[in-house]
Amino acid sequence: MDRIEKAAELIEQAQKLGLRMEFQDGLNVLKVPAAADPSVTALMLEQLAKYLPRIRELARQRAVAALAKKLIGARIFSREHGAGTLIDASDDGALTVSVSAEVRKSDEDEARRSQMSISAGAESFIIVEEVSENGSDVDAAKPEAENKRTGVFEFLRRRSDGRGTI
Repeated sequence: MDRIEKAAELIEQAQKLGLRMEFQDGLNVLKVPAAADPSVTALMLEQLAKYLPRIRELARQRAVAALAKKLIGARIFSREHGAGTLIDASDDGALTVSVSAEVRKSDEDEARRSQMSISAGAESFIIVEEVSENGSDVDAAKPEAENKRTGVFEFLRRRSDGRGTI
């Protein structure tokens, strides 16, 4: 069993004991219920500390995935692929996005735009979370026609299609 598998196993054991290892704002946080047995908690802390770098990475990946799952449907931007939409997130921290790509068959003169899905680490994308004037999340329950977005992403999309200018 390698160190990553052992770290994942320890996190699962802690969860069975009611302890939750979390990654919050760059910190490793073990959530301990008030009724937890202090000796069991101390033993688990010792075990978790032995694999802390791996446990930290697993907790970070899970935190990224949990937040990204709340943002599915949000617009994204990638330096490599341009504008797109967040469509999925996996527990290993990888995000799947839908982007527009130029496709040309060998026997065709003109290229067509087509949607494609790509997966990469969260560090490859900027996720755009729209907020209201007071800073709260924009109501996602609006009909799709009302949620039609324009602005910088539409400009970048037009520019990559050759329709926009600076």
